[in-house]
Amino acid sequence: MYIPTRRKLRLPRKTRLIAITVFTVFLFVLVDYLVRRTETWSSANGEIGLRGFGNRTRKIRNVFLAPTVDALSSHETVKVVSSAETRVYFEQKRDFDSRELRLKLAEKQTQFLQRDTGKVKFVPESHFALEQQLALPRIASEFKYFHECNVDKKRDKRFVTTDECNATVTSLNQTTSAAMAPPLTRKPVNLFRPRMYPHVRGASSGNKRMPAYTVANHNLSLVQDSLHRLVGAWSAFADREEITWWIAHGALLSYFWNARLFPWDLDLDIQMSVYELIQLAAYNGTLIDGRFLVDVNPHLVSRESIRMNTIDARVVDTETGYMIDITGLAAVLGSNTTTYYCKTPHIYNHWDLMPLHETEFEGYKVWRPRALMTLLKHEYKEEAMFRNHARTWPAREMYYFSRRFNEWRKV
Repeated sequence: MYIPTRRKLRLPRKTRLIAITVFTVFLFVLVDYLVRRTETWSSANGEIGLRGFGNRTRKIRNVFLAPTVDALSSHETVKVVSSAETRVYFEQKRDFDSRELRLKLAEKQTQFLQRDTGKVKFVPESHFALEQQLALPRIASEFKYFHECNVDKKRDKRFVTTDECNATVTSLNQTTSAAMAPPLTRKPVNLFRPRMYPHVRGASSGNKRMPAYTVANHNLSLVQDSLHRLVGAWSAFADREEITWWIAHGALLSYFWNARLFPWDLDLDIQMSVYELIQLAAYNGTLIDGRFLVDVNPHLVSRESIRMNTIDARVVDTETGYMIDITGLAAVLGSNTTTYYCKTPHIYNHWDLMPLHETEFEGYKVWRPRALMTLLKHEYKEEAMFRNHARTWPAREMYYFSRRFNEWRKV
């Protein structure tokens, strides 16, 4: 008697390998997420929870500067020496993956040495500790302190007229008012389809993947002049009052290319230790050269990662409303670590920052971190240091870097 047997369903070998690979990757990502979600560290006066993948900090809660009488920062001072007294630091080719960056590494290091003045500055680790001498109260970051203007929040509302705040421009370069701006309706997103820009409904000029956007209308000539004057006034003020700081983020990237601001820049980013932030608070409300206002956020004592008050202080041009953003770095994991965080939060290692090198930017003396290319690699990826073209966002204007004229030019 014949008894039929059930045939086994056997998938092709290639399909099985793909399924096993996808399952393995999913399992690895899941385990990584669960492990990092449960990791916590105790700080001097709070608990820090780090979430997410890799070393990206997702949440920092209940972290405040701790007032103390016997702070180490009161005994340790910033040390300024000549570069001849310390070894010259060079990043190595093995630190970078891209062939393009390795080829131009020696050339860029030569440029940095030519721009540097030969003076270096060592900031002690205690200046980044949570234990500091301060007489500022704890303020929970529940309310936003700074009030920016326009859709891109690049100007101080107090020093800009209502018409300037409402002036916007579409991607078709037509000046319009905020009331006339087309509504931005979000469309369903296919997560498995690569996208250059978020899917937002609007007019398109021959490219369905590049819809129209409403952006702030800035006079870039006015912006560049304002930021140039801000750099000069702040550099002289900080040098006179012995405030230690260094360029960061977009300003550091533009320094890498030609030591000048990007022509599309709308603000300037600098950093300092929390110790220097406390010293800067004594100058709150100061008008530098009768024009540039020092405005310190009272929430600086809270090192919590919160979107409302990520900027610790600003220097504002009272004639145009454009400004320098100042963020402080603190060792929120405790005083025995050399890993520092800002409120965004970005993560930094003490020896990637120190010693600071005095150099020239926009024709003025500024300070830069030691391993600036490593910092740019972590924040912007290596492509940002060798691709000679850029598309600004959200204005979507194309620029290319001219090696002949050593500047960024609009296409």
